[in-house]
Amino acid sequence: MKLEGPVYQSLVQGAKVAGQPYGVDQHDVIESTVEELLKESTSAARPGMLLGRVQSGKTKTFLGVMALAMDNGFDLFIVMTKGTKALSEQTYERLKQSFAPSIEEDLLRVFDIMEFPSKLTKDEQKRPVVIVAKKQTKNLSRLMALLFETYPALGQRRTLIVDDEADFASIGFSGKDEDGFADMQKIMSQIDALRAKLSHSSFLQVTATPYSLYLQPRDAKNKEGELYRPIRPAFTKLVPIHQAYVGGEYYFGHNQDPAHIGSYVYVPIDLMELEILDEPDARKFKLKDALTSPRIAGLRRGLITFVVGAVIRRLQAKKEGKPPGRYSFLIHTKAGRAAHQWQVQVIEALVEQMIEAAEAESPDFSKLVADAYADLSPSVSAAGMWLPPLAEVRPAVTSHVEKLQIEKVNSDNDVKSLLDMNGQLELRNALNVFIGGGILDRGLTIGNMIGFYYGRRANRFQQDTVLQHHRMYGARPKADMAVTRFYTTPVLHLMLRTIHEFDAALRASIEAGDGE
Repeated sequence: MKLEGPVYQSLVQGAKVAGQPYGVDQHDVIESTVEELLKESTSAARPGMLLGRVQSGKTKTFLGVMALAMDNGFDLFIVMTKGTKALSEQTYERLKQSFAPSIEEDLLRVFDIMEFPSKLTKDEQKRPVVIVAKKQTKNLSRLMALLFETYPALGQRRTLIVDDEADFASIGFSGKDEDGFADMQKIMSQIDALRAKLSHSSFLQVTATPYSLYLQPRDAKNKEGELYRPIRPAFTKLVPIHQAYVGGEYYFGHNQDPAHIGSYVYVPIDLMELEILDEPDARKFKLKDALTSPRIAGLRRGLITFVVGAVIRRLQAKKEGKPPGRYSFLIHTKAGRAAHQWQVQVIEALVEQMIEAAEAESPDFSKLVADAYADLSPSVSAAGMWLPPLAEVRPAVTSHVEKLQIEKVNSDNDVKSLLDMNGQLELRNALNVFIGGGILDRGLTIGNMIGFYYGRRANRFQQDTVLQHHRMYGARPKADMAVTRFYTTPVLHLMLRTIHEFDAALRASIEAGDGE
């Protein structure tokens, strides 16, 4: 296997220049994965698996696999994303940026299937081609037409299909889900047909939640009675966890250790509060009482603590001569758009009343700030960080409440308009509050998140789905974690902790060689 090829070396060098170099363990996983793919150990029914943790750098690893595979004979790459414009756009932009030097040198081309050029030049047809396609019926139909009708030579190439967020489209279900995605059973049949028709293809799944894939039956039928082959992994490679990664062990493994900053992260909220945030009910809560009502005490505490935490971090940056950061707070309690609209109204009323109280130097507001400061002080101290005095924090909070930006994120159009140049949710202001549902579950990155208010309730909790709700996982600086808080009910916290333990056990089993 050639390791010094131009595409792989360019990608590796670009990551190094960007301050995100590939480590030795990442190189090992990339190289061993490509070795497996070159041995043709994968098939339509037995693909390879890159198993990472939620927001742990899976994309960076599969980009490395693609680059190395490209230098070793693969010349068509199909990257399948979750069926949303947001994630597709994010993936497309990430591919273009990561492979930019190789694209400039005419070593490859990257296209979105829905914006594919009407005609490729003869020269372009000789280059390796990367195509990004959503797992959505129109995208997949267009992909089939492109490969087997418009440019049939492409369908004869040595192909690597990368199924990002693989479990999303791997187990069929009927009807539409909460964000209006099409019947995934039909999509799975389309993917199956594509795999069968390609002349020389390998298949690589990428996910953090593989349980539905490992536990698939030997075959399955959709509601039209069509049989499709399952895609259970032939081999599993674990994506290395980088040093800055914060995951379940941090959130659920240190509850009783006051010396560890993770013991301060969880703040319990009342179930009744979540019900109040589901829909308007003036008998239980009135918007005019947002700053004082005990019915939304947890949400109010979360928002105030978010402001105070961000102020502490920005004052620390000022003391160190660094530019001030921008921070985010996520509210994810229900899938329905009506609930999101109501929550926007509640937060807007709360922010407006906070601004008025801050300008009036209200004793009640001063107490809220002091309580939040007292909440954050022990974890900042446990992290060994400088804690600005309350006398300096309080006036800064007064000026920062006006910087609160509130965004509802629950449709493709909304998300696309909110993405920055890197395909992530843009932090337009110093303090950003995002309110959303299922569209935030997978893949979408939210930077500098120091507050997460979680309240998704279900009659049956599915581990794959619930783990994808954990947007607070990922690369998080220790300094940010010292002011980070996670708000949920005791019952939900217990459920999340249990799922974390199951997930850790599965990975330990795979690491021990017991994956089968």
